[in-house]
Formats: sequence, C-alpha cells, structure tokens
Amino acid sequence: MSHSTEHNRHESDASQGTSTSSKRDHAHLSSREQSHPPEHHYPAPKQGGGALKGFLAGMVFMVVLGLVGAGWFFLRRPAQEATVTAPDSSAAPEAVEADPVTADPVTADPSEATDTPQSTLSTDAASNQAAAGNLPPAQTLDMQINHPNGSTARLTSISFTESSIVADLTVTNGFDRAITLNRSDGMVIIDSAGNQYNLAAPPSNETIQVDPGTTLEGQFVFMGRLAPGVSSLSVITNNRFGGNQDFSTNPKLVFQVEL
Repeated sequence: MSHSTEHNRHESDASQGTSTSSKRDHAHLSSREQSHPPEHHYPAPKQGGGALKGFLAGMVFMVVLGLVGAGWFFLRRPAQEATVTAPDSSAAPEAVEADPVTADPVTADPSEATDTPQSTLSTDAASNQAAAGNLPPAQTLDMQINHPNGSTARLTSISFTESSIVADLTVTNGFDRAITLNRSDGMVIIDSAGNQYNLAAPPSNETIQVDPGTTLEGQFVFMGRLAPGVSSLSVITNNRFGGNQDFSTNPKLVFQVEL
C-alpha cells in the first residue's frame, strides 16, 4: 500500500511537472506570439489598369498612324498638282488664255490703253506732213531783170514758212536819180489763184528807196502763208503805179516763179 502511494505520488509529480512544462511552453509561445504579431493578408486590389493602358496605346497608335497618313498626303499632293498644272509647250496659248468674265477689262486688252495716244500721235504726224506737203520746198533761183532806166534786179531764192514768203532780192540802181520799189505799197507777191501777199516794209525805209549808183540787197518778207494748190507766183515791184519808161523812178519789175 505504501508502494502504491509512492507510485501515485510519482505520477502526480510527473503530471504536475508535465503540466508545469506545458504551462511554460504555452507561456513561451504566448510571449513569442506577442513579440511577433500575426501577419494580416488583405485581399489584393483588382488589376483594372491593363485595359486602360491598352486603350491609350491604341489611341496613340491611331494618332501616329493619322499623322503619318496626313504627311504622306501632303507630300503627295504637291507632286500631283505640279503634274497637273505643268504647262505644255504645245498648248501655250490655251494655258495663258484669259477668262473673259473675270479678266480686268483695263488690262485684258492692252490695245485699249495705247489706241488713243497712238491715234493722236498719228493724227498730229499726219497733220504736220500734210502742212509740210502743202508748202513747196525752198527754191534756189537765178533770175534777173533789166529795166529800161538802167536798173537791174536779181532774184536768187524764195522760201515758204507757216506765216510768210521770203524772197532774196538784189537791186542795183543804174539811173541818175533815186528809185523806189514799194510806192503806195505796191511791192507784192501774187499767186496763180489771184491771192496777194503784201510786203512787211521796214520802218526805216518803207518805200524801199535805192539811191543812184547803189545796190540794195536783202531778204524781203511778204506776209501770209502760201495758199495750197497754187502752181506759180509773181514777185512784183510798184504793182499799182510802176512804169517801164527809161525815165521812170518807179520801175515795175515782175519775176514769174513756177512752183
């Protein structure tokens, strides 16, 4: 019976030791668990960014493709336009032909800007030519008249202007008294049509007096433009009261000039 009691005591001590050891182990585990808190595994968020990235990548690709296509189009277009609008040497008149509807009426017909000045110049030139053509050219002459009183007169040239007729005349008085050539304004030119041109006498010698034994030489100006269409003219001294006698102091001298 004492043996049984010792055995029970031994088992009791063993169980107590075991219990004490278990408590120690449990305390040790508890302390370990407290020093290392448990990890909490939260659920991972859903990965929804993949679809958005794919969409953005597609948009970028489309934009790049559009830019490439637009660049190709604009690079291609000038070449096509150059091909279409290149002038054909065989069709040059058609390429420069102006549109009659949209063309500026002032510049479309260059002749409009120059017709009037050209016409005016042509008319002026024609008038000048006609005026010059109506006047005969200057004539060099060698005509001489001897009067019975001993006087001589020589006509060397005659010319025509727009306002006068000019005669180069030389008169030598071989008479013993003074003679006059323009008595009563009788020194004139008369053309074949009957028109008369009066002498523009100098104030210092209106009667054109020539003293005995002297020679008068000069250009005698007769006023007025020669009438068109005349065929001849006469240069006359003392047309109204001239005489042909050997004692005449007013000799009548007549030069007949064919034109």
